Amino acid sequence: MNIQQAKQIPLREILTSAGWSPVKEIREELWYISPLRPEKSASFKVSTGKNLWYDHGSGEGGNGIDLVQKLYGLAGVSEVLKKLEQVMGGSALPPSKAPEIAEIAPKEIKILQTKSIQHPALKSYLQARKIPFALAETYLKEIHYQVEDKQYFGLGIQNQAGGWELRSSNFKGCMGKKDLILIDHPKTEKLLVFEGAFDFLSMLAHFKKEAVQSPVLILGSVAMRKRALERIQATQPIEIFCFLDNDCAGAETLDYFKTQLPETKILDKSDLYKPHKDFNEFLVN
Repeated sequence: MNIQQAKQIPLREILTSAGWSPVKEIREELWYISPLRPEKSASFKVSTGKNLWYDHGSGEGGNGIDLVQKLYGLAGVSEVLKKLEQVMGGSALPPSKAPEIAEIAPKEIKILQTKSIQHPALKSYLQARKIPFALAETYLKEIHYQVEDKQYFGLGIQNQAGGWELRSSNFKGCMGKKDLILIDHPKTEKLLVFEGAFDFLSMLAHFKKEAVQSPVLILGSVAMRKRALERIQATQPIEIFCFLDNDCAGAETLDYFKTQLPETKILDKSDLYKPHKDFNEFLVN
């Protein structure tokens, strides 16, 4: 990728890859909660026609190269181009200022604090994702952790293996062992299956519900579908409602469940948020 190609990448796609969605759209303008600093009201503007951004709160602006450099704290253009190839070129590496947790030995990870959500940056992130704070408080925690000599924080939900699925404006990944997330419920006739925790929260927010009336299984990744199948076979629900992504991986996962569970009624609920990729993208837009 060269500089000219980098400048042509839509800023909306760059911000989406970093976990940011616009709060509002006005003609050729997209308004975001600033990804560069904490704030409560959206003052970060993207001009889709010019493909330029401007942060009214800090007085900074520029093109995609400038944005990526600031988002990830990179030193120069060569690092920016490398990062863009990773993020926009289909790399599985998540965008992050923090190192990839899966590549770090457990002894180098230390949880410093687990508490209720308080940090303004995390509250701004929830606002950007249109997740009501009261709902987030029910299912998520504010996690402060240390990797080697650096400290980070994010929103976390714990999986069945004791690991934490973490989300923030600049990180998406798992700390510790990857596993399913189960939200249990005494009624087991129905099971709701989601690809990510924010899709689950988006469903509750959309239908204005404070809790679910059935157990919920969150994959965290479609790579966990075999593990999910084992869990489903053990509990034997009568109906499964699948809220998977509107992409090839989501379709393949749905077909996998239907093939492996021929006696179970499996309902595809992705029509609820088409043509958007997932429930949270639908909620934000």
